[in-house]
Amino acid sequence: MVHKPDMSEVLRKYNISLNRNKKALCPFHSEKTPSLSIKGKIYNCFGCGVKGDSIDFVMRIEKCNFKEAIRILNIEGQRETKVQKIQNKRRKIKEQKYWQDYKLFAEFDKICVANKPSRNESPNYAWIVANEFRDRYWDKLLMNEVYQWK
Repeated sequence: MVHKPDMSEVLRKYNISLNRNKKALCPFHSEKTPSLSIKGKIYNCFGCGVKGDSIDFVMRIEKCNFKEAIRILNIEGQRETKVQKIQNKRRKIKEQKYWQDYKLFAEFDKICVANKPSRNESPNYAWIVANEFRDRYWDKLLMNEVYQWK
């Protein structure tokens, strides 16, 4: 999503001054009284009928295309491409899966710790295997080797 600057900021960049009613002389036609009104991120000229947002204003005054207007305004966070949307969706799915597995592993870890044999008892084979699995998988989970989303 594109974060558009307020029209007042854009007008200041082009040395167009606003009066107290948020009106200015329109740069697109000659006039004696201000007819270009500003409301937030939108402009509207009652004299020549042009209207739009800050990007449209820059495109019209600089006679350039959309990409050049965004570059002139130095806008960050431009629209995502289809590839970026797909990559972000996949990354979110992997993150959700990671946290599901993390919670499941935390429960498994509690069970392993709770069933740890005392000093006098010898550990049974199931506990030994579970504990080895726990140690190996825990390192991989923490090091993000299982889920590479970066």
